[in-house]
Amino acid sequence: LLCNGAVDDSIKFTSFDGGSGIWEGIYFNSNSDNGVASAITYTIIENAGFGSRNANLYCSSTSQPTLTNCFFKQSEGHGAHLYYSSPTFNQCIFENNTSAGLYCNYSSPTITYSKIENNESHGVLLSSSSPQIWNSEIKDNTEYAIYCANPNSFPGILGNTYSGNVYNAVVYAGGNMTTSGTWYNDDVNYIVLGDIIIYNSPNPRLTIQPGVTCR
Repeated sequence: LLCNGAVDDSIKFTSFDGGSGIWEGIYFNSNSDNGVASAITYTIIENAGFGSRNANLYCSSTSQPTLTNCFFKQSEGHGAHLYYSSPTFNQCIFENNTSAGLYCNYSSPTITYSKIENNESHGVLLSSSSPQIWNSEIKDNTEYAIYCANPNSFPGILGNTYSGNVYNAVVYAGGNMTTSGTWYNDDVNYIVLGDIIIYNSPNPRLTIQPGVTCR
């Protein structure tokens, strides 16, 4: 899929009647990697969220697409939902969705120079995922800036700003940490809501960078 919108002439994918939650959004899967690359530029994807994919954009077992200057908004679900996937988002906006702006499940996308704002849940919701989030804004979401639903998520964060969220922080639920990873210093607190047990065979290791504050 190639969507070559322009700054003054964007492409839009939306519902038939302008209502939200009545179409299934755009879907990429493992077949999307078979010898071709997808690029989506200056494109709006909105008003999806119908069905189990629950998002404007759903990616399953793929590294596609590359998205630049795209909007993911007004979904009856997540702005984007990734499962075992690693697409790239640059200068994108995730806004006004009824769930998280970005939901990653076993995924490792790259997000740069983007905005995740005004979503009705967390800005970023992670489950066993390690996205790279650099030079982006996570603000004014109803719940946490970044929420790790289990301890096996290690967001690589650098140069971001956080404001207007319930917690302007990386927030961890309790549980078992069974893989190694790093808590990065991005001038933001790490908040732990329950006991984290670091244990597996072989033993995993949690590395905490200098300057990190854990609460």
